[in-house]
Amino acid sequence: MKKLILGVILGFVGVGLMGCSNGGDAASSAESSAPKEEEITLYLTRHGKTMLNTMDISQGWVDSPLTPEGIEVAEKLGEGLKEQKITFDSVYSSDAGRARETAKLILEHSGQELPINEDARFREANFGSYEAKPNMEMAAAAAEEAGITLDELLEMLQTDTIGSIRLLSDALHDIDAKKDASEMGWPAESSKEVIDRLVAGTDDIIKVAQKNGEKDILVVFHGNSIIKLLYALDPTSNPTMIENASISKVIYKDGKYTVESVNDTSYIKE
Repeated sequence: MKKLILGVILGFVGVGLMGCSNGGDAASSAESSAPKEEEITLYLTRHGKTMLNTMDISQGWVDSPLTPEGIEVAEKLGEGLKEQKITFDSVYSSDAGRARETAKLILEHSGQELPINEDARFREANFGSYEAKPNMEMAAAAAEEAGITLDELLEMLQTDTIGSIRLLSDALHDIDAKKDASEMGWPAESSKEVIDRLVAGTDDIIKVAQKNGEKDILVVFHGNSIIKLLYALDPTSNPTMIENASISKVIYKDGKYTVESVNDTSYIKE
């Protein structure tokens, strides 16, 4: 069970002033007359199950193909979206093959023909020298670096998902900072590095959507990254584990992101 859990994981306040009623009324009038932004809905989807998922091997920037089960669940998600008459104005994916293939299958089985916009900013977190190593080995190393036990980290994954995956990323980043560059392809990213690129990519999607009048957008990427992005966009969302082909819905309106649902598998056709 612990291996399964680890595998799945891997304002402004205005103040009114007395005696300034005219200015306040003018400001209120200006605010009410300002044009409201159209609502944009983001459907954040995790890719289908892969070979490395099945083998409980860490998979960040390393890629592997979808399994037959992974292909089927992506197809069933497409069929479910078709039944519910959900269509998209644009589609994005990370540049990983597993995300691109999932997006392709979703479109094909929902009867939609749209180009898939690949964006490397939506990659999974880079696990550095622990890429393609057993998840439990990676978790043990991160726990030791953070000064806690492996059991404590695994418990944290269930009770504080965002805290645990941020700890994992930062611990791996600190481990790699002590190593020679020749010991890895790319050093592990810190949680801030991952979050910064994910938020920048999302903000750019919104800008393009506003320019083109797009309302519903599909973004296919990765579990760990989806959790980090959901929390960054809406800290009240408290995201938990993200299953393959599940959808987490985010609403953008008037400059604010709101997480409407997390890890929703009801879109997948039974």
